[in-house]
Amino acid sequence: MVKILMIIFLMSGICFSQSFNDDAKLTVATITARDSVNLFIQALSGAGVLTDYKMPIDTLKEWLDVSTLIAQYHRIDTLNIANTDWNLVPWDTLVASETTTGYTFNSDSTGFVTSFAGVVRVQGCVHFKNNGGASVVADVAVRALVNSNEARCLQTLETLQKNAAKLKALVYVGTVAVSVGDTLKVQYRVENADVDLEASAWFDDPVVASVNFERIN
Repeated sequence: MVKILMIIFLMSGICFSQSFNDDAKLTVATITARDSVNLFIQALSGAGVLTDYKMPIDTLKEWLDVSTLIAQYHRIDTLNIANTDWNLVPWDTLVASETTTGYTFNSDSTGFVTSFAGVVRVQGCVHFKNNGGASVVADVAVRALVNSNEARCLQTLETLQKNAAKLKALVYVGTVAVSVGDTLKVQYRVENADVDLEASAWFDDPVVASVNFERIN
């Protein structure tokens, strides 16, 4: 008995049908389990299963994988700032429960290398603290880079007012286009080197900086 499997990509309007017989049935667990896309593709493409598809297998796999390419990284340790230049945030923590595939640390943990081409939403925060006393007032800034190129929609700057131990969290969010092998980075800059990156003790699980990547296309 021949059955028809309809796969509809609502985002793209692509619709195609595949036919397979009873010997090629797939279980729900096989289709929905994490990292099972390859098994799904292999099952559909084996022994005459795929009959009239219009999309290459690699493209189909990319569509099915798109929602899984997310990652979350943190900086936990305080970072004493020594200059007023742009500096890379060195990350020290991978949040495994909020990370799938698509991104890997570079050699010194200051960037993340992509294994795909597409559009990525980048978002996170960096926490600054005035350790220079009540007389210090300073601008603080954060930006994201793709390789060495600054992302226009991922620039943020605020002023840390005169106040000993004053804290300021800068939040950033935007999108970037990446290719295979690109490196995503986050940089900070301060007007006065007495400002450092430091978390607030008010929180139960404080963080100095965070960054989240989510492939959206």
